[in-house]
Amino acid sequence: MIKLNNISHHIGKQQILHDITLSLPTAQVIALIGPNGAGKSTLFSVMARLQPLQSGQVSFAVDNEERDIVSCQARTLAKTVAMLGQDNHVQGRLRVHELLMFGRYPYHQGNRPLTISKKCKKSSSALSLSHLPSVSCQRYRVDSDSAC
Repeated sequence: MIKLNNISHHIGKQQILHDITLSLPTAQVIALIGPNGAGKSTLFSVMARLQPLQSGQVSFAVDNEERDIVSCQARTLAKTVAMLGQDNHVQGRLRVHELLMFGRYPYHQGNRPLTISKKCKKSSSALSLSHLPSVSCQRYRVDSDSAC
């Protein structure tokens, strides 16, 4: 569960988000749709603590306990929240499986035990990605010019 209460955010004098309140259930695929400049990326950045929370409250369910992102320890939050923006700075060629492993880093800390690798393969199957060549063997460059 993700809860947002009265989230507002501005950059300079420009109001980007104004009084956003919503509750997102767990285990759901949710799309946030809006025009360019509507604040979608800003909202996600605030939720992931990549930009400071200026007003309001964001909380996540962690181990069946609601945790506020402001007081939540960084390691705990990293195990709960992962974000890959549309403009990333990942250089090189990555398989989808390798990209999923980045999201698991707070768990494996650079050691790649078989159980973590299996979880990434399970995730790619659940998202219907395992049939893609980039999951199995072929590598693709991951950058902002890549078509997905």
